[in-house]
Amino acid sequence: MNRIRHIKKIIIILFMCKCALYAQEYFPEDPIYFELGNSENKVQAIFEIHEGGLLVLTGNKAFINIESSVHDRSIHYFNSKMQHMWSKSLLENYNASSEDWRVFSNGQYIYFITTPHLPGMTLKMNLTQMSRSTGKTRKFFLNDNNDPKALFIDEDFIYVIRYFEKEDFILSCVDHKTFKETKYTLNVPSIKNDADCYKNKRWDFLGFNENAIFMYKKNVSLKQGKEYSYDIIKLSKEGKLLNGFNLNAIMDKHYVSQSNNPHINQFRPEKDYKKKIYGSMDPTVSSFGDIYLDTEKNMFYVFGQYGKKRCGKENCTYDGVFLQKYNLSGKLLWKSSIPFNSIFKERDPVLAQTAVNKYNKRLMDFEVDNFEDAVKLHVINVKKGKTWAYVLKFDIDGRYLTTIRGSSMERPYIKNRAFCDDPFNYFRYYYYDSYYKHNKKVNTGGEYKFQELANLTPELNMGFYELFSFKKGEVVFEKENGRNTIVFYYVRRQEDF
Repeated sequence: MNRIRHIKKIIIILFMCKCALYAQEYFPEDPIYFELGNSENKVQAIFEIHEGGLLVLTGNKAFINIESSVHDRSIHYFNSKMQHMWSKSLLENYNASSEDWRVFSNGQYIYFITTPHLPGMTLKMNLTQMSRSTGKTRKFFLNDNNDPKALFIDEDFIYVIRYFEKEDFILSCVDHKTFKETKYTLNVPSIKNDADCYKNKRWDFLGFNENAIFMYKKNVSLKQGKEYSYDIIKLSKEGKLLNGFNLNAIMDKHYVSQSNNPHINQFRPEKDYKKKIYGSMDPTVSSFGDIYLDTEKNMFYVFGQYGKKRCGKENCTYDGVFLQKYNLSGKLLWKSSIPFNSIFKERDPVLAQTAVNKYNKRLMDFEVDNFEDAVKLHVINVKKGKTWAYVLKFDIDGRYLTTIRGSSMERPYIKNRAFCDDPFNYFRYYYYDSYYKHNKKVNTGGEYKFQELANLTPELNMGFYELFSFKKGEVVFEKENGRNTIVFYYVRRQEDF
């Protein structure tokens, strides 16, 4: 009798384990609706989380008085299958004319970081640490300064690199458990002064990968020829210089043309290094393409726009985009370039030509999707009236696949950026128009769903959409207009069925 009971107990345990396993592997087939509650709550930001998942920041505009501002916000964490794990209130009290937001995460923790700014000064950096599994919060502050900085994270510490004058870089390492701060000085090579205005005057943070810090310096010389290269150095977490090399990214027969690119890993850039899209200005070294470190596949990408002729004093002629891939030793794997479609250039004259002092209205963004083996270059020309947008898609080996053309509008929230007043918020959604031939062979299931939703009523603007790519599937995020609800559409990858 006891043996029979024991066997039944084992069967029940096995059944429960099977149910638990099924629950873990559950993928939603229907849209997931999440009510924001208070009608004044708005989606303020969306951030991707390490190894999949989204963090959604909601709240209302701050109540401002002479002494302080009450910032009443909530953070909602959804795992990679869009299951709502927890929500946390984030009540902060400070007076600020502007602020930066950033999110960093690892397997254990999620950090929401706020840096408030007042005219002429920056307040302390507010760091809220949240347990990824339970949402338990702890808060601490770090002294800030008006100098630019970069942040990154690993399983042991969250790091802050502060930039000071005379090439001093101070690395702060903050322990996740104790919040103890340890500081190091980065041993970077000195940079000689150069009269050429299209050369970096300092090293800049590129990324953190395999326990090493990568920094870069861009070299562009239009006066002496077509020089276009990046000096890259690698340092240890203790600031020791390990090695360095020059990555030659010259365009051969073409010239790198001016555009406005967000350097993705910068937290708050040097005043004259990155420009906002408002007004007119002369180009700087940041205008000539950019470099990106892919920490998932250990690769460098260089991207930008090119022209057959050097930019003149009055205008710049643009012929297309370029994309290059290198390994972490600087070895070239491939170079690819594609001219803009002639039909697009006819319909959108700004695509082919821009006044030199308005290059900053040519926004360009970069996106790599290693789960789909694809790279996307986003090009947007900001002007009065309709803003045309283009997504040029390549495979992971540099073969051009297709171009999506559509209309793009400014987001009412930010996505994965440091600044609340984000000049690159124009990257929102694209719908197919009559001049685009949809190529079914190169689009994913998530892209199909994304375009299906965005194409329903594009002119009525009934919703805002974002597409996210995770290991097991893709997610289309929808913020409904007229209803305080966000919706997730989950699309599993075909190979996982």
